[in-house]
Amino acid sequence: MRKRGVAIRPKGEGKMRRSLIKILVLALILSVMLTALNYEPRANYDPEEKRFACIINYGFNYWADVQNGAEEAGEDDNVSIDVYSFELMDTQRQIQLMKKMEYMKVDGIITMGDPNNEELNNEIARLSEEGIPVALIDSDSPQSKRACYIGSDNYAIGQQAAKVLAEKTEESAKIIVMVSKMEYANQQERYQGFADEIAKYKDMQILAVVEGDSRRETVLRQLQSTLDEFEDADTIFCAEGNSPLHVGDVLKQMDKKMTVLAMENSRTVQNFIKEGIYIGTLQQNAGQIGYQAVKMLEEYCENPDKEPCEVYVDATYEDRADFTE
Repeated sequence: MRKRGVAIRPKGEGKMRRSLIKILVLALILSVMLTALNYEPRANYDPEEKRFACIINYGFNYWADVQNGAEEAGEDDNVSIDVYSFELMDTQRQIQLMKKMEYMKVDGIITMGDPNNEELNNEIARLSEEGIPVALIDSDSPQSKRACYIGSDNYAIGQQAAKVLAEKTEESAKIIVMVSKMEYANQQERYQGFADEIAKYKDMQILAVVEGDSRRETVLRQLQSTLDEFEDADTIFCAEGNSPLHVGDVLKQMDKKMTVLAMENSRTVQNFIKEGIYIGTLQQNAGQIGYQAVKMLEEYCENPDKEPCEVYVDATYEDRADFTE
């Protein structure tokens, strides 16, 4: 009778196999970590294709429209658009992303400026000196050595808002102005244009400026407190795109009727307009801003000596008639 053989493995083979498995697992983990950290440029990067980084805020329709416009221009002109987001004007994160883009060897950067932030302006200037043009949107900073600014004339938007409210209130209003923070340059400029224009009407007065910090809880708390303090206030101008998402809820809760002019467009704002809680909104053409930013960066890549410039995109007033189906 034939005996079954028993395979005898060489001494140490099991230990070697376990070590090999550990090495493979560690290699896999390292690979995933490096990919997550964007340690290397994309392997399929086409050196003949222009590559721009769009470094923007997230969370609002305005920025989504900017991104869509930039990506549309990229598709039209065979330009790769890499989008990176940061939260609520987190300038330190914005600067970190810009530094990272230099390592990633992008051809140009789209982001927002701040004339009052020296560190950000120095970073824009440094990138420019390294041959990476920067197109600013939403808020300009001419002293930063940026290549160009594409966006609305914020001072003119403030004037436009004042004229709309003068017409709708028959030149008689006691006004509360909503901002995120007055330290933001674009809101300073809008407020200044608004205040200068309002000063032309003897029966129109700004009672208070409310900083909502782009947070729902802050907007609700601060606005209700201000309305309690200024009981004769009858008009609100939202000088940025976050507060209009929440102001209507405060007025509903307080059962208070006011003349409210919003900024930017969203389903929430449209609903408040349809309900008659807001009279209308000033809409920046964010998609066109994103599209033109890509176009301008292409020009600066082709001609690095091109003079810095500004391209203004008009804001339009929209009311219930524009949203009626």
